[in-house]
Amino acid sequence: MFTSLLFAQNSDLVYRSNTISEIRITIDTTVLAWIYDDENVESDSLHPVSVTFHNENLDVSLDNVGFRLRGNTSRHSLKKSFKLDFNEFIKGQDIEGIQKFNLKGEQNDPSLIRSKFAFELFEKIGLIASRVAYTTMFINDNYMGLYENIEHIDDCFLTYHIGDDSGNLWKCLWPADLNYRGSDPSDYYPYFGDERPYELKTNKDEYDFSDLAHLIDVINNTPSAYIKDSLESVFRVTDLIKYLAVNIMTGSWDDYRYLKNNYYLYHDPVSNKFHFIPYDYDNTFGIDWVEGGNWGDPNWARINMYSYVVNDDDGRPLSDIIFNDDEYRNLFTHFIEFYTRHVFREDQWTGYGDSIKVEIRPYVVNDPYYPLDHGFTMADFDNSYNTDYRNGHVERGLYEFMRKRAEQTLMDLDWRSSVKPSIYDIDVIRNGREAILNAAVFSNEGIDSVMLVTFDAFETPLETLPFALNRIPGTFLVEEFDRWTVEAILDGNELLYQIVAKDSLGVQSIWPRSGYASFKQLGSSDLAVYINEFMASNDTSFADQDGDHDDWLELYNASGETVYLGGMYLTDKPDNITKWRIPDGTEIDPGNWLLFWCDEDEEQIGLHTNFKLSGGGEFIALTEADGLSIVDSLSFGEQETDISYGRTADAGAVWQFFASPTPGYSNLRTNILAVPETIMLFHNYPNPFNPLTTISYQLSSESHVDLSIYDIKGKKIETLANGSREWGVYDVAWNAGRHASGLYLAVLEVNGELIATQKMLLMK
Repeated sequence: MFTSLLFAQNSDLVYRSNTISEIRITIDTTVLAWIYDDENVESDSLHPVSVTFHNENLDVSLDNVGFRLRGNTSRHSLKKSFKLDFNEFIKGQDIEGIQKFNLKGEQNDPSLIRSKFAFELFEKIGLIASRVAYTTMFINDNYMGLYENIEHIDDCFLTYHIGDDSGNLWKCLWPADLNYRGSDPSDYYPYFGDERPYELKTNKDEYDFSDLAHLIDVINNTPSAYIKDSLESVFRVTDLIKYLAVNIMTGSWDDYRYLKNNYYLYHDPVSNKFHFIPYDYDNTFGIDWVEGGNWGDPNWARINMYSYVVNDDDGRPLSDIIFNDDEYRNLFTHFIEFYTRHVFREDQWTGYGDSIKVEIRPYVVNDPYYPLDHGFTMADFDNSYNTDYRNGHVERGLYEFMRKRAEQTLMDLDWRSSVKPSIYDIDVIRNGREAILNAAVFSNEGIDSVMLVTFDAFETPLETLPFALNRIPGTFLVEEFDRWTVEAILDGNELLYQIVAKDSLGVQSIWPRSGYASFKQLGSSDLAVYINEFMASNDTSFADQDGDHDDWLELYNASGETVYLGGMYLTDKPDNITKWRIPDGTEIDPGNWLLFWCDEDEEQIGLHTNFKLSGGGEFIALTEADGLSIVDSLSFGEQETDISYGRTADAGAVWQFFASPTPGYSNLRTNILAVPETIMLFHNYPNPFNPLTTISYQLSSESHVDLSIYDIKGKKIETLANGSREWGVYDVAWNAGRHASGLYLAVLEVNGELIATQKMLLMK
């Protein structure tokens, strides 16, 4: 059985570390003294420092990195938390695509694990959340202790977790209650201090709060009879239900529901819906600064999950919708029961927690700041995991809290009766006439049937097909536990559909709640237009009409006719193939080349896209005006500055590096070529696929290549390439028509050495 040698993305080299990283900061001692001075600890001024970062994957040294204190009350702690901003003084500087590090001292947690546990719990259940890795930190060679490096939520975060960073992202801090303040977007500009409660973190020049204002209007002003339909059209409701369930499980009170605090909202322009993103999880698992009538009040391990009061006795309109609507309330009950029984079981987290304890303990022993703020000793560290532990604001040991919370949750489960089934998390895979639909469906009464009903353009019913229960064994994702699947062969008239679910009592619900959903097909195009050459790191090579050295890509028309490009799309996101619309009037003559600047500056004269290219490697594509058909696409690896990457011959199959780029001209004009430095296996496209997919690989020298396909049991089923190949990039098509649906592995061996594997999903 093969395991992949590649990380999902380069930033995983930072956060998927198997060892504790080391960060060393060098700073002028006078500047450091100024930062630590009591009069300046609230300052967010960034100061230049030199940084080295080391783990088993990376060894990086950077100068002119921005450095400051971070946090709220932690700024006044003796063990302080810090922010590193690699991009502040040198634009574009990063570590494997990460521009900022949030280094949290976690001085309030004797176990130094609660925040990491909480974020990993979100990840485990499929909710977008920050990655967390441990690191030691040194300032001017002085050991500052063990820290958590918690992934910063910004455009880099959005690119990794969602795949599109072009939407608006709001950081929501106290008093971010989502209450209605008016219909004008300006009503939601910062109105408490300079930045709170809704701070726009992306697209600041446009400063457009209209989507946020619309969401808040829907939340507060939609009649109850229409609230679910309206809210689901603009907001991922199941994200919120997952968030509420995890916060109950972890005893997180510094959140939206209790304290109207600590979350992000991201408006995804692809789906036109908001994501709810959790933030700041140090006050969890029995850490409690809330002052009740008695010690330990509120008791977060025992509190009633449906009805606990909020800190100001005021409503929280978004969470109120969940608990006031019987269907949503039952879905919340189902989610939290599933997590308690399948994700929050003691046998699933104590072993992992103990392994972390063993790993970090030596670094805590030597942490000079660990005991300073709350007098913690190593006995506190050891006992705070799995004993009946009490110490001031730490009201429960970690495992004790989790045990009591799970016990209480199962005791308090309360179902509403005569509630319609919930149909959620719909996924449609369309390939030609074939369509595979997955739908998560739940009722506490049990599901009797789930049906797909297709319609023509005039809404006339055409066919009714039954879904089959397709539960994924051992899953931690509730939507996979509730999964039903149907495969349909559609004729040309079947354009619309509905999903109809009926429970064991005969209660029925329909998705969408109103109207119909439409089938879409992602296909291929027969246009002979090619992505011919590009440069993803342009420092001094070529400048646009304004003298800017920006990324660029070139299209080539290999046909004998002029091709009209106006209304087509260029993109760098496989899940958003209509990211940038080519302006009307744009065309490319036969046998000619057309240059596009990829610089996120559409206000400049000429063809300037709303995305840049990544020098670390990514995906690019040209899409037809229908928004569905791919004309040409490419997944590429790491690029070199001022060296382009193009086809050896215009419209040819083999790619190579050009030390003398040819933007807007034939690639045959130069014979000075740069050889790839590495051997790589790229992601296949499309994926999932049926039955055709393309697998690309790159060679740095003439080599013997074996590219083969294995099934999930490790059996070789096909060999796609076997023999000697010159250096360059190769595309190999695989037709899996004779194989069954399932997971397969593309395995690349070069000169007898295993280089990489790539997972591919065939869905028929």
